[in-house]
Amino acid sequence: MKKITFTLMLFSMFLTNCSKENYSVCESNLCLEYETIWKKLFKEKNNMSEKYFTEHVNILSTNITQWNSGENFNIVYNISIDWANIKVTDQFLIKKSAEENIFSDLNLPDNKYLNEEEIKRTINLLAFSSKLTIVKPINNLKFDSKASAKSYLKKNLEFRNPKFNEPFYKSIKWTFIPNGNPFISGGGIINNSNNECYKFEMDLVTGKIKQYTTACSTTQ
Repeated sequence: MKKITFTLMLFSMFLTNCSKENYSVCESNLCLEYETIWKKLFKEKNNMSEKYFTEHVNILSTNITQWNSGENFNIVYNISIDWANIKVTDQFLIKKSAEENIFSDLNLPDNKYLNEEEIKRTINLLAFSSKLTIVKPINNLKFDSKASAKSYLKKNLEFRNPKFNEPFYKSIKWTFIPNGNPFISGGGIINNSNNECYKFEMDLVTGKIKQYTTACSTTQ
């Protein structure tokens, strides 16, 4: 009986330790190669330590897809900070089709898998929809719960009865570089008969709120 109990304790400890690690979900060596490159570039871009990555980033899925421009590596992962669990998606080109002639200044080879430096140049230019999400490696949010964040918004919004979306990270664009903080957004109706609605977003680190009015529907 003591032997069985000891074995169960060891197994429980093993499961606990495994849950703290960040294991790959790739099913091929090619996928694993580009997951490794993604992790390195993601950490570099966000000045993120290995310790922070292990404690806050959990890879959910990866795959390689084909499209007109070639092949992409795609990854979905979760960022956990305090109470917030935020699903994020990144992608980048790993092979360029010979028929693709845009972004010629990158000098990418045709029909050959790209190396780390070529991928880095592609991401920096946001070429072929390639992107890495900017995630500031913070440990705490301004609010101690989602309910607290909602309560703060309700007190500070100009309009009533807001509906809330899940926390998110803003996407990088050619004309916009996010600050790397998570946000929460939402909106509501001001006057449905007049097609008046409002939207808002709040930085979950600083508590800064942006709100504006908009049409409820563009079809009216």
